[in-house]
Amino acid sequence: MARRNRKFVVEPGTLIPWIALFIVIIWLGANWSSVNTEKKAIKASGDSVSYAKIVADTVNVRSAPEIDKENIIGTVEKGDTVQVIEKTSDWFRVQLKDEKTGYISAKSEYIQLVDE
Repeated sequence: MARRNRKFVVEPGTLIPWIALFIVIIWLGANWSSVNTEKKAIKASGDSVSYAKIVADTVNVRSAPEIDKENIIGTVEKGDTVQVIEKTSDWFRVQLKDEKTGYISAKSEYIQLVDE
């Protein structure tokens, strides 16, 4: 059986759509996690006030929703209750009993929402 020598020929105007598709696929892959895990803040409002109880021994309260030694503004102790002002998937913005506000990690080993 004889084999023919075949060449891959790109005709003018056919390569650009394939390059564009490739770029879109790469962009979607790189940005999929940010598209898929959009964090929306839910603000407590009106009659609906949320509270949370501290379940860890001591939890840091931070000035910004990020872990940094420089932004610790205080601590709360196990059993303390705080008012939740805003919730995201990673952080609670809370108001403490002394009227200060700050951020606490929303991990369930630190804090849990309660009915009050």
